[in-house]
Amino acid sequence: MCSIVGCVASESSSVEETLFLLRHTRHRGPDAVGLYADGEVIQDVRLEGLAARVQGQKARISLGHCRLEIVGGPAARQPMASCDGRLRLIHNGEIYNYQELRALLKGHRLQTRSDSEVLVHLIETYYRGDLAEAVQAVLPLLDGMYAFAVTDGQAVVVARDPFGKKPVYFTPTWPVRFASEAKALVAHTSSVLRLPPGHLLVIQENEVQVRQGVTLERPPINIQEESEALEAYADAFDQAIAKRTIGQRRVAVLLSGGVDSTLLAKALVDRGLEVTGYCVGQPEASDVQLVKRLARTLGLSVHVTELTPELVAAELPEIIRAIEMNGPVQVGAAIPMYLATKTAARDGHRVLYSGQAADELFAGYDWYREVLQREGPLALHARLWEDIDALYVDTLEREDRTSMAHSVELRAPFLDRDLLRVAMRMDPRLKLPDARAEGKWIHRRLAARRGVPEWIAFGAKVRAQDGASVGDVLEEVARQNLRSALPGKREMLCDYGSNYRYGVDPDSSPAIASLLYQVTRTHRIAIPRVQDARPGSVSLTRDRKARVVALTGN
Repeated sequence: MCSIVGCVASESSSVEETLFLLRHTRHRGPDAVGLYADGEVIQDVRLEGLAARVQGQKARISLGHCRLEIVGGPAARQPMASCDGRLRLIHNGEIYNYQELRALLKGHRLQTRSDSEVLVHLIETYYRGDLAEAVQAVLPLLDGMYAFAVTDGQAVVVARDPFGKKPVYFTPTWPVRFASEAKALVAHTSSVLRLPPGHLLVIQENEVQVRQGVTLERPPINIQEESEALEAYADAFDQAIAKRTIGQRRVAVLLSGGVDSTLLAKALVDRGLEVTGYCVGQPEASDVQLVKRLARTLGLSVHVTELTPELVAAELPEIIRAIEMNGPVQVGAAIPMYLATKTAARDGHRVLYSGQAADELFAGYDWYREVLQREGPLALHARLWEDIDALYVDTLEREDRTSMAHSVELRAPFLDRDLLRVAMRMDPRLKLPDARAEGKWIHRRLAARRGVPEWIAFGAKVRAQDGASVGDVLEEVARQNLRSALPGKREMLCDYGSNYRYGVDPDSSPAIASLLYQVTRTHRIAIPRVQDARPGSVSLTRDRKARVVALTGN
């Protein structure tokens, strides 16, 4: 997990612009930094050292990378080069099938054990002068979570995985700047664009295109029997865990006491790994009680961070700054993960496993019952796809920024392409038998079969922030810290923009929304206004010769 940034201009400009983007995303990769500038590559372990070596340098194309070292060792610093040195690549994420892809690279001279080096050589294999076509040919081969940028010295192509696990944002300006976090870009523009999942950003001289690159496969519904579903799901789940634990011995998992994180923790233990669970909440909170009971039952090592008003008040500014959001639901969901990740990082963990997305794959939320009752199983299946497609907007990107604030890579085995294919082949009634049933039926059956205690496997769904009693703590923080005069809805709407919609959560009080607004204003935290780059929605400013074309095909 790393940070990728870049600046592409119509004529040479200072590489200080790219260094600025690196400084604002350095927390994502503390181990090394690298810079490509019009053919020259400079690497260092310190950003200050890199800056001193490129002082006064100019380039038309400059790409920057901050590295969190997980795979490949010190030799795998970026940017990576193709065999002939023409292609240079920076990469954020993990390609889980890189060893299989490496076997395809006959005649290539690979110098490291890095998935990123395999990626640039794979692109080189398909490169015939059109960089975008080469990248587009490679994307269907990749199994993983990724955002990367590659250049041939003339064009730059940026790509994002189809789930949207690894984010990329860019400016509708010329020069075009892109980064792994929107906060790095707000100094350059009041409007930041998001590269949608599975899309390419193709930057050429005087023209920028947004193209669709790869999509999630939509398989037919052809698993009708519970026995077949359990067998297929068990195999896909095991493979998803296996590919995400290669080379791991000591691992950390976000543990809430729910079925998703417990099944994940049990699977990691069953693979012989040394597992530590991280949980956050008040001492009497349901999550904390369940996790402590679970630790005794399964013999897990668990680290519980006690949630107090003092702790939350102290961390709120950094949490809001990290997630780039200040709505009550988003902040409430981020607090347990932020604090758990911070503790895991202090304990030396660089990878943290999460049970994210099981609810979307297996119909875990309460509202799915209403969809089934009103519209039937096929409508439920369609709604699951809608929610899977929308996961990146608020959930995946927030969680990426939350974990990377502490230089920790988040891995979500349920967001596996093969597991997704199996889950979406199942008859929806294997997930939610009827409108009165608890969701995730087949998921719970697998959990029970794998040794998860029944009081967890078949327990009721509870949101992470509710299980940790985050709302009660935020209410107390508001009572202790909020100024007497609450800002009005119109004033907050002006500053919050679209994020204000999270203030209408029925479980969130006006005091909490006002508290978060006050913290944002007091600490002068910029909340980027981000929109997806869509057809007809993008235009470049400053250099009128440049234009942006959004394409839905090749």
